[in-house]
Amino acid sequence: MSALLEVTDVTKSYRGRDRSLISALNGVSLTVDTDRRIGIIGESGSGKSTLVRLLLGLEAPSTGSVRFRGREVSTLRGSELVTFRREVQLVSQDTSSSFDPLRTLRDAVRRPATELLGMSKADADAAVDAVLESLAVDRSLAERRPGQVSGGQRQRFAIARALIVKPKILVCDESVSALDVSVQGAVLNEIKGYTERAGAGLVFVSHGVPATAFVSDELAVMNRGDMVELGPTARVVWTPQHPYTARLIEAYRALSADASKAA
Repeated sequence: MSALLEVTDVTKSYRGRDRSLISALNGVSLTVDTDRRIGIIGESGSGKSTLVRLLLGLEAPSTGSVRFRGREVSTLRGSELVTFRREVQLVSQDTSSSFDPLRTLRDAVRRPATELLGMSKADADAAVDAVLESLAVDRSLAERRPGQVSGGQRQRFAIARALIVKPKILVCDESVSALDVSVQGAVLNEIKGYTERAGAGLVFVSHGVPATAFVSDELAVMNRGDMVELGPTARVVWTPQHPYTARLIEAYRALSADASKAA
């Protein structure tokens, strides 16, 4: 039986301003299933976000394949596409642009339930209340517009919007990077808690090593379009095999030490 989501030897190239080819991914492979929580780390420009776009079917690979339940994602249509959109959900970093500023947060969270699950408005509203309660979010905030709540509150609504359809795989792209440290911990606990309770898979993409290591059982390291390392989180963090991984981990340790001294 094939995995839920399989990326096989994908490459992705773009045309630069001078029409030259710029390689963003170089033969990357990754298997994501309901029993895997995978963190992906790397510096800006390493190919992390490009890989996310391919996983979500937002772009097609230049070569290689991205398959959902054995079917090429780019060929999904009709009910198969609806199933893919329901079972693979994104929580992005930029919540300010991912919500309609003129509609309430309740509208935003309810929409996937009506569109992807076919719920009535009444049933969807009940589902909204249930998912907000599970995330310890004050339901009264749902009647506000995105600009009327804090960034941390808005991020919780982004998580609620993803979780309301009970996805099999949750994809988080820099989902906590813009949040205060005090808020980050709570959001990370919510993400990790859902995947453990629901038995859902996770792809957590970030340039931050500690947050990624906290929610992930496995860690993949990206550098200049290559996946240079993939293995159990503890092993990658404490005994990295690739020189780039070792430099990346050491840089974060040094940064954390400097921050502790400053405090």
